[in-house]
Amino acid sequence: MTTSQPGNETLKIMVVNDEEDILNLYTDFFSRRGHQVLKTYLSAENVMNDVKRETPNIYLIDHKLPGTKDGLDL
Repeated sequence: MTTSQPGNETLKIMVVNDEEDILNLYTDFFSRRGHQVLKTYLSAENVMNDVKRETPNIYLIDHKLPGTKDGLDL
């Protein structure tokens, strides 16, 4: 596994996307660069339950999600 460059922070990332292939792509991309994908989500509703417990540096959110809430609601 490739790690982040010296002096660069290892980021904690949460990814929200309704396409599982995209979630896997982002997870692989960031993990290979030494970052930690804390969790992935298929819907905005699931994120709302965890948002108070996790403290990522970055949320990567699809703005068009199925269900009653979309990425813009987050």
